[in-house]
Amino acid sequence: MRYYLITLALSLTVSVLPAQELSVTGPDQHLKVRVSLKDGKPVYRVSYKDKTMLEDSPLGLVSNVGDFSQGLTYVEHKEGRIDKNYLQNRIKQSNIRYQANELTCTFANP
Repeated sequence: MRYYLITLALSLTVSVLPAQELSVTGPDQHLKVRVSLKDGKPVYRVSYKDKTMLEDSPLGLVSNVGDFSQGLTYVEHKEGRIDKNYLQNRIKQSNIRYQANELTCTFANP
């Protein structure tokens, strides 16, 4: 009986604390950017080849209209891929191919 109560308490704790961490990697899989919410404040972290390059850094905007840097909740995210070709006539390599992965996160405030 005691085991079931402990299991129930732990499962309720896990369901109340959702760990929402989103990540996107570069096309070569070496660069990784993670976005998460910590106490309602969005932060991001950057790593390269599994070595941390930038610790948790705040995201958001504070303006005269409102504070969009705290008290936020996660709404949705979209992932995409960018693949563009273009020409430059004044550099050595004139045909350029740009590839990137995209992560768009949407947060809401009260």
